[in-house]
Amino acid sequence: MQEQVHSEETERVLLLLKREIQRAASRLIKVRPRDALRFANRQAEYMGENGRQEDQVYWEKIAAEVEKQSRF
Repeated sequence: MQEQVHSEETERVLLLLKREIQRAASRLIKVRPRDALRFANRQAEYMGENGRQEDQVYWEKIAAEVEKQSRF
């Protein structure tokens, strides 16, 4: 298995994206405490149905983070 090496700049961008996903999930939980996960999953599904793969991945990541944050 080949190890993937990222530059410092790539690592920084990935960290920023991770933090943005965490903030978006946190805001969604605050705004929609009862159905945040369902909402994020619906958004991901909608994006996929409309050919917006990048947005679909974004909402899938938010849904996963909502699930993670909701466990605590």
